[in-house]
Amino acid sequence: MKPRAVVCLCLLAAGGAMARPAPSAAEQPESGGLPLGYTPAAWDQGLLIEEQYASLLDRARISRTHEVLTREPHRAGTEGARRVAAYIKQEADRAGFHAEIVPYLFYNSHPGPRSIELTAPLQARLSLVEDRIPGDPFTEHAADHQAFCAYSGSGAVEAEVVYVGQGTVRDFKTLEDNGISLKGRVALMRYFGEWEGRKVLRAQERGAAGAILYADPQEDGFIQGPVYPRGAWRPPGSIMRRTLADTPYEGDPLSPGWAAVPGARRLDPQKVAGLPKIPVLPISYRDAAVILSHLEGPAAPEAMQGGLRRNATGPKGRNLPKGTFAVPADVGLVDAYHLGPGPARIKMSVQMSARTDTIRNVLVRIPGKEEPDSWVILGNHHDAWIYGAGDPSSGTAALLETLRAFGRMKTLGWQPRRTILVAFWDAEEMNLGGSTEWAEDNADLLRRKAAAVINMDSAVFNGERPLYVGASPSLHRVFKEVAAAVPGPKEKESLSVTWVRLQNETRGLGSVDAFQIGPDASRPLTEPRIDDEPLGDDQTPFVEFLAIPGSDMYYGADYGMYHSLYEDRHWMTTVVDPEFRLHRVMAEFHGRIALRLAMAPLLPLDPAGTAAAWDRAFSDLQSRASERGASPKLLRPVARALKRYEEAAKTFARDRDGRLAGESWPLRPIPERLPVISREIAEAEKAFFNEGGLPGSTWYRGLWVAPPRPVPGLTDTRLPGLRWPLELNEEGVLLNQVTLYTQALDEATSHLHRAEGLLSVVGRPAQP
Repeated sequence: MKPRAVVCLCLLAAGGAMARPAPSAAEQPESGGLPLGYTPAAWDQGLLIEEQYASLLDRARISRTHEVLTREPHRAGTEGARRVAAYIKQEADRAGFHAEIVPYLFYNSHPGPRSIELTAPLQARLSLVEDRIPGDPFTEHAADHQAFCAYSGSGAVEAEVVYVGQGTVRDFKTLEDNGISLKGRVALMRYFGEWEGRKVLRAQERGAAGAILYADPQEDGFIQGPVYPRGAWRPPGSIMRRTLADTPYEGDPLSPGWAAVPGARRLDPQKVAGLPKIPVLPISYRDAAVILSHLEGPAAPEAMQGGLRRNATGPKGRNLPKGTFAVPADVGLVDAYHLGPGPARIKMSVQMSARTDTIRNVLVRIPGKEEPDSWVILGNHHDAWIYGAGDPSSGTAALLETLRAFGRMKTLGWQPRRTILVAFWDAEEMNLGGSTEWAEDNADLLRRKAAAVINMDSAVFNGERPLYVGASPSLHRVFKEVAAAVPGPKEKESLSVTWVRLQNETRGLGSVDAFQIGPDASRPLTEPRIDDEPLGDDQTPFVEFLAIPGSDMYYGADYGMYHSLYEDRHWMTTVVDPEFRLHRVMAEFHGRIALRLAMAPLLPLDPAGTAAAWDRAFSDLQSRASERGASPKLLRPVARALKRYEEAAKTFARDRDGRLAGESWPLRPIPERLPVISREIAEAEKAFFNEGGLPGSTWYRGLWVAPPRPVPGLTDTRLPGLRWPLELNEEGVLLNQVTLYTQALDEATSHLHRAEGLLSVVGRPAQP
């Protein structure tokens, strides 16, 4: 950075930065108080840059941006989505960048006429239209937003109802144990617990003629607290929308593994696995209660009971004191959930329209100065089911503010060391369309250049629940270090302190996001817990298709407006974040993580974190192998390779931190070896990649995590190439995967050995 720019940054930072809470001893970075990848001299400049960035963030401007983004519905493939993409480009251009709109041709799903009613033992019209809420102007035209599930099959059916809980393998087994068939019947299923498309396909495989989905108040309704408009949780008339595509790959259903561009090969939609054929509709829990009240047959086991019982308990079965939650007056309760079949009968009709739409990613590139071919990608998506005030527009508004701050810094002479690529993806709600198509389109380039992908699907959902972060283990340390430096929503308390405090306060509640705050809810956390498995959002194609480190985050993982009409600006400004303080916190958090990754002299990925996570996962795998009676010799080559990798990671981490803490060489011209060392660090992470894909699910090529589709009922997503054949008793496949995993670990070890060798001579005069 030029001295003139440093002076400008110093003056502005002194005049505009927020007060910084001093980190406690427990929050100090591990390397002698220095952030990962920095020397003392480099951190002097790095801190100045980060403080300048923070001083440029304006929550009033974030709010104005949010107001524009949430004015109208903007579902992927609609005119509203096109206008939002155009607005993002306009704002990026105004910030001083040249934004590029990158289009793809996406096989999309749009709703036609649809209806649902109860025909026996009495007639009752069920609603696909959510209630108007007094005072919420966004609900005045609720009838224009009739609920649907994308990629539902089309058709009409009238049949008895069977209750299937959350549609898990265990729930379907309960039906079988009770001799209850789904053939020719309608499956009533709750959201959560399993991917929606997967549970619908299970019902279809068992002969169901149709399916109904609803969000039970046990998970995100009145059981959790006051409902909207008084509180954060789902009201009785709210309906969740979801995509039902459960293809064995992400992205465009007709172009798996290659980009959906003009002239590209397209699959026959009728032959695509993972698109339901039966009609499916979502309803409210108020209407679900009507159906449940007319179901007989065996009572469902306790694990399948929900919050619509008269004796309902609190989250995860805890009995709550009387008056802890209030049942809305218009919700009928039942004594128990019964499995059926009938006598409740449902008549439903669904007509869906499939078409190829243009979806539009918006990308901004900020070229790096010293390492332009090393990319740090910041992401968010811009498409929404309706208004999307939380998902995704809170994140879109925050990321646009980050881009504006970067633009102002650029005018003052700042340029990142590594290239920063800011991406606003389209069609995330439709099978991660935009991010996946771009990743497939640029796969070879990304495998060479991408260092990390930091996604923020949405910024803010619920200020009363903790920050959620799911990240590749190599990113955990930088997340924790940055959280200790960012002020939280409360004065004089860092984001890290708030994060831990809220995780401890809610650790006994569980999570509808299936994220457990700790293995033992009785033991308080002393530092933030980060999920090792970054699954489900736009980091997915990078992590699982390309084996690039990635992450996702949002404030308040559990909330009640998810994918409903009520996820609008009125809800955000009256219930969640009226002053947009949390939005600003998340903008600072996201941007400062990007700056750490883009500015540190050494790329701040932590192989020791990766090694520790692999060790935990492999120990669990060995225990499972023992339970299944597998020979210990089968996994022994991986165990040995993992030990070599762990030793290399620990040695490198120790030498790196010691070397950086004691050296002043960044004050001299940057040694040429630094980019090479950073590249070796990145390549050690990308070594966990198999070009041929995982057994039985070849689109997924990362060896760390993948959705366990090939193994019904499996919930552990770690080390999939080893876990899947072990569970399926495929010894030959397992032996092949043992070889592949061993080779990948040894390749990662070699990269770390090379990085350590180069690090040991950094700063020494070059030999003539």
